[in-house]
Amino acid sequence: VIVVLRDVTARKAAEDALRESQQFNEQIIHSAREGIVVYDNDLRFVEWNPFMEELRGLGREHVVGKHPFEVFPELRATEFLEVMQRVLNGDNYHTHDFPQMRTDGKQVWMTIRYQPLRSREGNVTGVLGVVERQTGNVDHHRPARQLRALLLLRLRLRLHRRLHHSPLCSRTTN
Repeated sequence: VIVVLRDVTARKAAEDALRESQQFNEQIIHSAREGIVVYDNDLRFVEWNPFMEELRGLGREHVVGKHPFEVFPELRATEFLEVMQRVLNGDNYHTHDFPQMRTDGKQVWMTIRYQPLRSREGNVTGVLGVVERQTGNVDHHRPARQLRALLLLRLRLRLHRRLHHSPLCSRTTN
């Protein structure tokens, strides 16, 4: 009879840390009161948070894995591909307030900021979009939006550091 014992304490601790990190990242994305959209290098949706579901009236299950033209054919008549190519080449892009139609026919105004999503090594692995719903009193809310944007930027930097200093990083580059 041969008995082999292996200490798996370190592996178990690493798995627990990874699971906690994944849960923390999901909490951030799902708790944000701004839309978070992530595209891969082929411009397929890989993230569509609950705020986006509420804003556009379209569930995550109808978006993730698809190209934006499959979900929003009206984008074909816009500069969307050119903008995304610029972002994939490393540029940031910020839209001005513009109207969009929800699936239920209601109109919403929004602003979108696109930036490259980068790996720890600095390679562009996709596009991160942050979407804000605009209200009728844009000037009145500007200081609050600027503060929210600053806080969101800090949160995104923290999330970016966590994502790119964890074993999940390799998953975002595929």
